[in-house]
Parts: sequence; structure tokens; C-alpha cells
Amino acid sequence: MSNFLLVSIDIKIKEYIKNMNRNINSSIKYSRYADDITISSSSYKVGGKYVLNISVIKDIELILRSYGFYVNYKKTLIAGKRDRKTVNGIVLDTQNKQLSFGSARKHSIKKELSDPSTDEARRVSLRHLLPYIRHINKKQFNYIKNGIL
Repeated sequence: MSNFLLVSIDIKIKEYIKNMNRNINSSIKYSRYADDITISSSSYKVGGKYVLNISVIKDIELILRSYGFYVNYKKTLIAGKRDRKTVNGIVLDTQNKQLSFGSARKHSIKKELSDPSTDEARRVSLRHLLPYIRHINKKQFNYIKNGIL
């Protein structure tokens, strides 16, 4: 549904990025999953470090606002090349070249599934999450599964 509703925004942002890349000889990339937008680039360096050109974000925010949307700065993250990035609850660990749910979430899920006081609806919800966890990171799946199934 989000793809259908946001296609006009995607077109405007992609057009903006294309022009920006041409004008400043950069390699900015845009992607979106549902309502989460990722802007990435490896072309901005100041003092040998990659930085974000905030004007790109502000211009994209103007496009979003023209359609009645806004940037949620509480969810906004600026990360460097070697930093872990989280997209939709999945940690993208570029240094270790793996995906995960993060240690805290892994421990929390195992604890809830092991706890007899966890209500059945929550337990069912977490069990439905297990195949997805297995697909993302088999080690984390095995850790959670060990002793609870």
C-alpha cells in the first residue's frame, strides 16, 4: 500500500537526487521501505571523513512536506561507513558482514519466551517471529530456540 501511496514522492525525490548527483558529481542514493527513507553517499569527505550534506536532507524534507509528510527526527540517524545501521529493526553490521536483531532484542525475545508469566498472545506473536529471525540470523535463532521449544 505504501508503494502505491508514495510513488509520486519517490519520483520527486529520485529526480532531485539525480539532479544533485549531476550538479555536484556525487553518488547519493535513495531507497525507501514502507515509510522509512534511507539516503546514502560515499562522496562527501571533509578532513578525510565522510559527512552528510544537510541541505540534501532539508531539500528532501521540503518534498515530503509538500505532500503532507514530515521527517521524524527522533528516528533519524546519521551513521558513518563503519557504523552499525538499523533498518526496520534489523541491524546491518557492515564490519562483520551480517544481519542481526541486536543483542538486546535477542535476549529480550528469549527471556519472554522462557518466562512462564508471558501471556499466550505475546508468546504466539513471538513464535511467529522465529522463522523471520532464522532467515535473518541463524545463530540468533538457535540462541533463542535453545531451551524454549
